[in-house]
Amino acid sequence: MRRIFFLFFTTFLLHVGLFAQTPVAVTELISAPGSCSAEIRATKPKIYIANFFVTYGKKDMGKAIGDYIAQRFESDGRFEVVPRAEIDTTMAPFFKNKKATGDQYLQRTLELAAGQGADCVIFGRISKRKNKVLFSVRMSAVATGNSARKVDTEVERDAAIGFLEGVGDSFVSYFVNAAPVVVPKEATSGKIRGFYIAANGTGIIPFGFVRDGFTWGSGGSFEFGRKGWLSEDLFFGINGEYLYYFKSSDNFSSLYSVSVVGLAGYEWVTSGSLHLQLVLYGGYQLGRLIGAIETVDYGYGLFMAGNRAVYNLNARWGIMGEARYVLAVAGSTKISSVGFSLGAQWRF
Repeated sequence: MRRIFFLFFTTFLLHVGLFAQTPVAVTELISAPGSCSAEIRATKPKIYIANFFVTYGKKDMGKAIGDYIAQRFESDGRFEVVPRAEIDTTMAPFFKNKKATGDQYLQRTLELAAGQGADCVIFGRISKRKNKVLFSVRMSAVATGNSARKVDTEVERDAAIGFLEGVGDSFVSYFVNAAPVVVPKEATSGKIRGFYIAANGTGIIPFGFVRDGFTWGSGGSFEFGRKGWLSEDLFFGINGEYLYYFKSSDNFSSLYSVSVVGLAGYEWVTSGSLHLQLVLYGGYQLGRLIGAIETVDYGYGLFMAGNRAVYNLNARWGIMGEARYVLAVAGSTKISSVGFSLGAQWRF
């Protein structure tokens, strides 16, 4: 029932302009509705070009005009044109009816265009007045029946071919390629957020009484953290480190330690792939000192402050180096040292 009402309503609208008794010499462009939009995007508009309704002379002239306009659309390449052979086959029974009316032509054309799933339908009426040919041509949205472009005019018979060339090109030129949709990119600061793990080789130089027996030490550390949690410049994590000290006196056999610390950092310089970061550590260190006479196990509170440089090789990998000051505290005993580390960072 709704389909019948739609066809009746759109036929009425088109009938008012297409089959008026007195054609007006004017070309009018009307805003196109939905599916017959003038802007061509990703999907090609599907165009149904009907054989024209001819009221005089050879009736196959209506087919020839449809073929002519279809060639203009096909050569453009931006459209999906319903094959002319298929249109000829489906419209042939209608044109065999010598008593067919303009209203019936409109209704049948809309039915066929809708059946093809077309976006736009082009159709028209050709009649004669003395030595002039009267043209009423429409391009309409199949979904609504509203005219996207219409031409009502009369021309001398000798000028009819030139007129048809202009009509075909005018209908094609109605369509324009839509400007590509530009999705604004979020501004990036070069700062990479997310979780990371890092492994480093470490060297340390102790001061104070420890240096009397051990001049330096080396080891390695493993770190897990997250950058950009509260701010893109902040990062937090945990770090585990093992150190072995090399003796410089026969009074001692060995010294080694294991530490676990939490860390917080702030990125204070970002320059392309290079990032400079201030890092603070706090945690606990356990160690064992093996002397010539006795072995001592010890534990210290551990505090460190350093400056770290990270150079991004890509979004996932980076190399990092750090210099830091280390303070170990146990009661009134304080041991200071400086440390250095170099390693790699992987982000995920």
